[in-house]
Amino acid sequence: MNGISAHWLSPLQAPLASRFYAAEGQKERARRDERIAVLRDAAGTIIAAARLSPRGDAWLLRALQVARHCQGQGLARQLMQFVLSQPQPLWCFSLPHLQPFYRSLGFVVPDAADVPAAIADPFAAYCRTQPLVLLYAPGAD
Repeated sequence: MNGISAHWLSPLQAPLASRFYAAEGQKERARRDERIAVLRDAAGTIIAAARLSPRGDAWLLRALQVARHCQGQGLARQLMQFVLSQPQPLWCFSLPHLQPFYRSLGFVVPDAADVPAAIADPFAAYCRTQPLVLLYAPGAD
């Protein structure tokens, strides 16, 4: 798709991401303390979003979403490449079937000893409800 551009939303623009998630049937609510990356089409409409929540000295990737009418066009990869171009420790709780996608972007399964408590504690809580894989983007820090 031509005319696609990646941007970081300002904290005051967080409600734009929340509206995008709601339009896609998600219950996600973007917060002003998060970093929110989006892809916009040529008309300026948000067509993909990802939230990065602060967790200690690192960031936790949350709610990577591509608009239904734009899926299958490589936009999730494009948005993640934009996110990963910013130097920052980045963690991800991935569903098992998405692990190959994240691994293809350079994420790895970390050694348990390397996981900070700010990441390990919420990860353990999430794992009680669904099977997840903890991934880390090592080139980010």
